[in-house]
Amino acid sequence: MSAISTEESAIADGIALDRSDWELVRFGDIALKQNETVDREDTDLICYVNGGHMGSEDLHLLEWGELADEYLGPAFTRKFSNGDILYGSRRTYLRKVAVAHFDGITANTTFVIKPNEKRIVKELLPFVMLSEGFTQHSIRNSKGSVNPYINWKDIANYEFLLPPKEQQEKLAKLLWRADSALESALTAILRVDITRRAFIADCFAEKAERYVRLQDAAEVRYGLTMNSRRKTLPNQRPYLRVANVGREKIDLSEVKEVGCSDTDLETFILKQGDILVVEGHANIHEIGRSAIWNGDTKEMLHQNHLIRARCKIGLVPRFLSAYINSPRGRGYFQGMAKSTSGLNTINSTVVKDFKVPVIPKDEQRDFVTKLEVLENSQARAVKHSENQRQLLKSLINQIF
Repeated sequence: MSAISTEESAIADGIALDRSDWELVRFGDIALKQNETVDREDTDLICYVNGGHMGSEDLHLLEWGELADEYLGPAFTRKFSNGDILYGSRRTYLRKVAVAHFDGITANTTFVIKPNEKRIVKELLPFVMLSEGFTQHSIRNSKGSVNPYINWKDIANYEFLLPPKEQQEKLAKLLWRADSALESALTAILRVDITRRAFIADCFAEKAERYVRLQDAAEVRYGLTMNSRRKTLPNQRPYLRVANVGREKIDLSEVKEVGCSDTDLETFILKQGDILVVEGHANIHEIGRSAIWNGDTKEMLHQNHLIRARCKIGLVPRFLSAYINSPRGRGYFQGMAKSTSGLNTINSTVVKDFKVPVIPKDEQRDFVTKLEVLENSQARAVKHSENQRQLLKSLINQIF
């Protein structure tokens, strides 16, 4: 499908639709809940869908499972067919609506819905279910606090204005074109990311002529030890936790403060270019992940579950962080991790012993320059996808 045109996107800019001949309808009048079940021991169906397979605000099923591969609980008996709409009835604020493109089964907590094609064009119904009005109705009428859920009879009572059939067809085409543009933008992100990963893996695939231990190329040390005494100290400063350090990114959306002494400030203050390595994580694949501190926040500290590496003159921080996060670095830290009580950990000795290639500094900088070009392309692709997602949401909510 082609991208939507300027004229077609005008609705998103706030141009009012003529609703004078639109009809007020109940959701239960235009959507039909399917209740057919199957005996899993006597069926030709091979695929199932659970809540984890459905993305938020994504009509496309990109994941599913096979019945022969995994144990499923007794709730997985609801049959769905190609073209049916699947709706997650629990935690409806997640907006899990997907159009099936194959036959399969799902749990009874996932509603299987067919459109009443006498009242609504089938291609339009999924977008009704993604609208803000529909979602807020589901949230308001959900029951339970820990894992809230909506009953069909409550969701069936949702009322909204539905255009005549001829307008429905035009609006459905417009919305699916907008959805197609969004999918193209998301695919572009994936392609750039694959290219970036391949570039990093290829650059570090060949063995250098010489390696040194990280402790010879950088100053490596633990961060601030956390304890109850720190609440009594007069100096309260922001500090980074494991949750703040992703792979190649620092998340400052939630930064806490800790008490520290003047000596702590001298010892643990982060400097621009410092690399932070995650020392412990429940997920073995996240152990040893690293990111560079390039923030403007003064007097930012880091806790002891983050190991700091401060590069010496011959090592470029961005190069080192990329190497730590490369397949070679991940393999090393995962191989050296110890598991205790469900937590995978490394220590500063493991980080100090990490072998880094000895490469001329200008070659390191050349690598960083090329990597940043790919990352800038990825950032532009992400921005474009965000714009396309907002356009689609705006179109849906202008209509419904």
